[in-house]
Amino acid sequence: MLDMKKALSKLDGKDVSVEATKIKIQATHKTQSEESLIRDEQQVIEEGFFEKNPPRVWMDYSVTKNLGNYESLKFNVGISVPVGQKLPEELTAQIMETYGYASDKIGVVIEKELAATLELLKKKSNG
Repeated sequence: MLDMKKALSKLDGKDVSVEATKIKIQATHKTQSEESLIRDEQQVIEEGFFEKNPPRVWMDYSVTKNLGNYESLKFNVGISVPVGQKLPEELTAQIMETYGYASDKIGVVIEKELAATLELLKKKSNG
């Protein structure tokens, strides 16, 4: 974790704070008779110093995997990424760059977490 005391100081005369890139993961298992939330968590994957209250890029993606026999797994991953504030004409370029970064991160996480969750369901059904 970054030092909050340093974050509350001034940087080049501007108020700064620690802002985090966060991933939210939800997985729902649905059968013919019930639906249950099997994962609901948020992870901080990076932190950094930003001007207070920076704009954020938010993206989420859902995928539903048909498991057969009237079962499915719905997987939702969202990412929130703070955008560093610079001069206004540079802000749009930063948002687009951050959007690309968020898209890359979310793709990696969803593949990894989907595989892990499918493995967990497989173990539950065998045990």
